Amino acid sequence: MIHRGAPALLALALLACGSSTGELLADATSGTAGSGAPTSAPPATNTPTTTTAGSTTSLSTTSLPPTSLPPTSLSTTSTSTTTAAPFIPPAPGTVAVRTPSGILALWYGTNTAGLVVGTPCDRRATISAAQPVRGIDVLLDPGHGGLDPGAKAANGMAEAELNLDVAQRVRDRLVAAGRTVEMTRDDDYFRTIADRALLATAIAPKAFVSIHHNSGMDAPSRTGIGSEIYHQVADPEARRLGGLVYEALDASLGAFDIAWTRSAHFGVRYRANNEGTDFYGVLRRTVGVPAILIEGAYLSNAREAQLLATDEFRDAEAQAVADGILRWLTSKDIGTGYQSGFVESGSGGDTDLTSCRDPNLDAARG
Repeated sequence: MIHRGAPALLALALLACGSSTGELLADATSGTAGSGAPTSAPPATNTPTTTTAGSTTSLSTTSLPPTSLPPTSLSTTSTSTTTAAPFIPPAPGTVAVRTPSGILALWYGTNTAGLVVGTPCDRRATISAAQPVRGIDVLLDPGHGGLDPGAKAANGMAEAELNLDVAQRVRDRLVAAGRTVEMTRDDDYFRTIADRALLATAIAPKAFVSIHHNSGMDAPSRTGIGSEIYHQVADPEARRLGGLVYEALDASLGAFDIAWTRSAHFGVRYRANNEGTDFYGVLRRTVGVPAILIEGAYLSNAREAQLLATDEFRDAEAQAVADGILRWLTSKDIGTGYQSGFVESGSGGDTDLTSCRDPNLDAARG
């Protein structure tokens, strides 16, 4: 756990440089950092304090001089001497942390009250402590949430709730298989597309998987499942990941004997905008991290919506997604379901944040 003060800056700097800070503890009152027994944390506040840009102090070379670094952490060694390397602080918004409430956030600096982080609604809040997060296996992204419920089925089921539930089931299966997993949201709150993507690039997981469910068509077909998986235009590993997940979905969901909805965009493909980049913001803004967006089934098909309301179907979908991810992580298999990509005008954007309500970042949840 990283607490406020200069030691927090050191810990975050070491994280940005590739060092593990999972066990690093810092004492805000003594100004010392240690890697052994925990030190006492400052008392947490119950409500995050919103800060203005002018009150945030970003990392700079003056806030943490090179001499504050342990010689063995960042050094260049010659045959005769060991010289501390120049300290290059991480840029604000490039380090991901877990807040005291367990919600992921981006670190933006410090002020006299603590650590300044970005909120899911793209504001700034001050928290008392944070745990750096980086280099995991999978970052799961349950689409929509909070002010954005997503699609809605005739039976009243909201896509945002469904996305979250399926993502949690995927997470549990991946963790049971020994994989490290985080989620962009773990409750019913909104997070901007830009923030989801920034978390992905800051955490640098092996894969980023955004989970959604479809709507807009209700004409059934018996030609097979209508799952759609979109991969990044220019990332062959994202394409391979999509093919392996689709293959698993086809086998698992295809066992349910119903008339599926299938649009012309079924299968695995890219969806580009007029500029030749990805239509979806979570794919366009995560270049460097293999990323896919899954539309698992159609909420607008009454029979599929009935199935999506059951634990049996949600478990089957989650198991298939987890199996595809695990196979991608452990093999060079190609997968199936590949279709030609297409270009669509415009691009997927963010939601009006006027009514966006942030979750509490600085209090442990029960």
